[in-house]
Amino acid sequence: MPETTDSEVAIERAPRPGWMRPSIAVALMAGFGTLVFLGVAGVFVLGIWTAGKNTRDLLADKAELASETLVGELERHLGPVRDGNAYLADLITRGEIDTTDVLQVSDSLTAAMAAAPQVLGIGYVSADFEAVRVSRVGAGFGVRLANLRDDPIIGPVVVEARDRTGPYWGPPIWSPDPGATLINLRTPLRRQGKFIGLLTTVVPVAELSHSFARSPLKDLLPDRFILYGRDHVLAHRAMADGSHARSASVALPSLGQVGDPILASIWREDLRRHVIANLNGSTRGHITEYDGKTYTFFYRSLEGYGPVHLIVGAYVRPGPERDREINRVVVAATSGAAILIAAVLAALFFGRWISRPVRRLAMAARGVHTMEIADLPALPRSVFRELDDAAAAFNDMRAALKWFATYVPRKLVARLVAQGEDARVESEERYVTVLFTDIVGFTGLSEQLSALETAALLNEHFSLLATCVDSEGGINDKFMGDSLMAFWGPPLGGDDHAEAACRTAIAMRDTMRRFNERRRILGTAPIRIRIGIHTGPAIVGNIGAPGRTDFTVVGDTVNLAQRLEQMAKSVTVDPAERDAVILLSADVVNGLDGPYALLSLGVREVPGRDEGLMVFRLK
Repeated sequence: MPETTDSEVAIERAPRPGWMRPSIAVALMAGFGTLVFLGVAGVFVLGIWTAGKNTRDLLADKAELASETLVGELERHLGPVRDGNAYLADLITRGEIDTTDVLQVSDSLTAAMAAAPQVLGIGYVSADFEAVRVSRVGAGFGVRLANLRDDPIIGPVVVEARDRTGPYWGPPIWSPDPGATLINLRTPLRRQGKFIGLLTTVVPVAELSHSFARSPLKDLLPDRFILYGRDHVLAHRAMADGSHARSASVALPSLGQVGDPILASIWREDLRRHVIANLNGSTRGHITEYDGKTYTFFYRSLEGYGPVHLIVGAYVRPGPERDREINRVVVAATSGAAILIAAVLAALFFGRWISRPVRRLAMAARGVHTMEIADLPALPRSVFRELDDAAAAFNDMRAALKWFATYVPRKLVARLVAQGEDARVESEERYVTVLFTDIVGFTGLSEQLSALETAALLNEHFSLLATCVDSEGGINDKFMGDSLMAFWGPPLGGDDHAEAACRTAIAMRDTMRRFNERRRILGTAPIRIRIGIHTGPAIVGNIGAPGRTDFTVVGDTVNLAQRLEQMAKSVTVDPAERDAVILLSADVVNGLDGPYALLSLGVREVPGRDEGLMVFRLK
């Protein structure tokens, strides 16, 4: 149950004298009066600021245009690589390319490379590490077959890809054959949710630098670069011949290893003179002084091309036009700084002072709207009368909602809060899906533990399972001993309740597998569970006495879900699948649309029922 600390009680209840709580109107009058006075002085420098505005805008527009062009160059170079990789992956996952047919696979990879001359090689590696690799050899293509299980580069990549769901760029890799640093796109391949292999496409780093020499910007912006993070260089005109420093452990040269001292100084704070203001979007820039000359850097950070961000940019060498533009900006900024800084500080002070309690109240109210009741802090009392009354009222509401949310499902609380004073939940028959879980051999396990250890184990166990239910929009109905009951469906859920329950069961099984791996490392016995799921009609709503009710479901559907969970005791499974045994009724299976691995167990007798129940195991 939520606890209220003494400090929170003091915040919520301690009254303030009326003279200590001036109204917001008085505070706004004082604040705006000061700002108006300072604004008169600001008008004095308005003409100077306006004179330099066009100059600043011109410099910003040039930097933005150049940044957009540089990003476009990178996308034109790597976009076809990504598109071709996605096209191949789609053909393989849909079965249009038979991965057991080496000739068909190699022909498909070769065709994809022909459309992207910047690609050095494409490879398909199966889940068993059997690889078909096509690479450029002179003016043609070469095909190699191998098992890469023990390959120091590809082997770990395949293992990593098993846990990934979409295409991603890996870190640059130095490959002794063909003696080049390669950027690589990796696409895990899955068919019906099962990992079947990995598709990799590699592009030499030198190709990016070669593209600089072919670019229309080569004369306008000769000093372009692409950084890998902040400390290593991915592309530079000096790297076009592939002779840059690299090794198996460090595949890319550092800033100081490409022979460009200007680029090497880009992040040196002792050489930075000022940041270029008025840049739009995500472009950034600054001016550095090196060897008595000033250089203008502008750059943009890009995500999605590897585990670290790329920085695409260029620097401009000293020139009369560039210097005039920057000097105008500096003069304009210096001329108005003395008076404007006072106005800004005053506006900031009054604005933050007045708006801080309003912001706190808005954020807290948003937490109520999203039902994040447990994380809601108590609002401090305010010096302003109106805000102080609002904070006191909110703290009272917060305390009441915390108790309310402790005993009522969170989704139900959200619905009742939205309905306001007329909130109610009528009991009615609905078509729902009910899930039961139970710990295998819990009685014997609990006899080996103390009461506190048993409670700690159950709390951790239920926390893991309840999270799986919450993530699929289910209602954690109740915890009974070592069992959990949850349900999906109207009035708080949609019509895909069977799908949601099955996804939850799969998530529970995966969660228990990871949980048991940790327990095995700690030398403790694994915890295995049984899960039963049934879909059918049930009474949903408030059940109980007038002074104490529960929002729950009752009916034969609930009983059958529990009987299915009990039936799992008699199901024989492989040791690798014993973390969770999941049984479904035919009514659940009839409500599924997605692909699931199901094993029919036939018609099983149900105690107390004349008719048997068709049972399936979810593998």
